[in-house]
Amino acid sequence: MSVVWSEGKGEWLPIGIHEGEFTGFEVLEAKGEYKEAIQLKFSANGKMSGNIGAIPPTAKNIAGKLIVGLLGKTPETGQNIEDQLKACVGQKYTLVVSNNKNGRPVVVQVAAKK
Repeated sequence: MSVVWSEGKGEWLPIGIHEGEFTGFEVLEAKGEYKEAIQLKFSANGKMSGNIGAIPPTAKNIAGKLIVGLLGKTPETGQNIEDQLKACVGQKYTLVVSNNKNGRPVVVQVAAKK
């Protein structure tokens, strides 16, 4: 295997609506000024995207909104949803990608493919 440096252009999903899949999630530990967060990862057409949101996820933050889209329902308050998220890995979704406040394209909405 070789490792080739890239400018980073064209590797992220562009703004728009894409048919893709959920590739996983990762809990990010608090570091310095950043609080603990969850990174939700997606791919479509060989390109990646995702978003990082606050823990705990709620109906009002991006992590919660994406998780509701992945699960197709709002979890019960206090419910551990880790196994449910793991079951979503590899599943197909419609992804809405928009620029975040830093200008990087991120997934802002998810809907299950029917």
